[in-house]
Amino acid sequence: MPGHRNGRHPRGHRRRPRSLKIADLDLACKLATHPEVDRVAVVGVPAPVIGEIGVAFVVRSGTESLTEAGLRAWCRDRIADYKIPDTVVFVDDLPVNATFKVDTRRLKEMAASLQNV
Repeated sequence: MPGHRNGRHPRGHRRRPRSLKIADLDLACKLATHPEVDRVAVVGVPAPVIGEIGVAFVVRSGTESLTEAGLRAWCRDRIADYKIPDTVVFVDDLPVNATFKVDTRRLKEMAASLQNV
């Protein structure tokens, strides 16, 4: 487009990003560094206003003392506010598919059913 060099509008204004992108894998890797988290998977589910919200499925590492509020507070010190998952669900184990990878399709279905309740 003429006049749009280096992402700038002809009048010098920067174009705004359409939305803030959050990589599920990046967020899952950050959450996995928590000492009480054994395994974690993050999926996005549709939200009416902002497009998608993050839902983290967490397997605790032996202890039951980790809570959603505690994990979110831990995240506030290490992750940007918009990346903190909106919902944290504690599960006994993550579902896997035939190739032993985390079944994100089933996790999205579980997250969608939580949002509908």
